[in-house]
Amino acid sequence: MHTKTDWALVRDMMAAAIDTCERMEQLGLREDDRGLPAGADGATVFDVVTSAWTIPEHLRDAILRLRHARGADRPYVLAPCRVLVGMAQACAEVVGAREVEGLESFVRESLAWYPAHGLPLLEQALGRREP
Repeated sequence: MHTKTDWALVRDMMAAAIDTCERMEQLGLREDDRGLPAGADGATVFDVVTSAWTIPEHLRDAILRLRHARGADRPYVLAPCRVLVGMAQACAEVVGAREVEGLESFVRESLAWYPAHGLPLLEQALGRREP
């Protein structure tokens, strides 16, 4: 897995999604807001929210097409990709669950595994491999 990843771009992508979701919550977005006008072109709140979740889907498809066009297809799903997707799904379960007792401590204890165990084990094992 000797790939080059623009991790700053990945962080920016996740930050854009997180910032948007956070602002939706701060604004008190409700289901009955769907029909409110959101622009001069006839767009509604529903249109904006739908775009917020479909843009990543379309972006993914466009990136796949671009990679294919450039001969950079992947033969399988890389481990870091699985980590990102899994964590994004776990993050989705945290949305709206601030009041769930013990959730934050459980999540933080789970996240501690990465720097305390997972990464040191990988570094140790991969440091012993033959060139």
